[in-house]
Amino acid sequence: MNTLTWIITACLGLLPYVFNRLLHIYLKRPFSPSAFTVIVPIICAILYPIARFLPEPNITSDSITLAQHFVGGGFISALYYIYFIRELKVRLPIFVYFLVLYAFVSMMGVTNELLEFTATRLHLYSLDGTDTWWDLLANTLGAYSIFSIYYLVIRLSGKKLDR
Repeated sequence: MNTLTWIITACLGLLPYVFNRLLHIYLKRPFSPSAFTVIVPIICAILYPIARFLPEPNITSDSITLAQHFVGGGFISALYYIYFIRELKVRLPIFVYFLVLYAFVSMMGVTNELLEFTATRLHLYSLDGTDTWWDLLANTLGAYSIFSIYYLVIRLSGKKLDR
């Protein structure tokens, strides 16, 4: 793996914990990290490099990194979304959870595409930017699939989303 992949992996593991801590300070809420607080960023940091090596379905000649974005973009976005819902104890109607997930995965996906664009323009990394729309679609589908599974499991177990 290249240096940029290691940097992104480290950021995926560390930044959510830091943001979580800062949000608790800003919101004046006590911060008491649980196993969930530590495990989710570790899982996401592991998923990112794994996603880079997944085989591609090659739906069209334009869809170069569908599997990578479905797992690396979508799964990670949904896991962090769930992470912040639970950590901040956010309670919303279910349709609002899905609407906010769309905004969250879109924000994460656009940020990723801008980082890819910047890395390519600065000659840090060479990426083909012709599949951006496929990447954003894969991110969204991956996030909705994981969040839907999580929601169904939580719903069937009788628990609440924010716990």
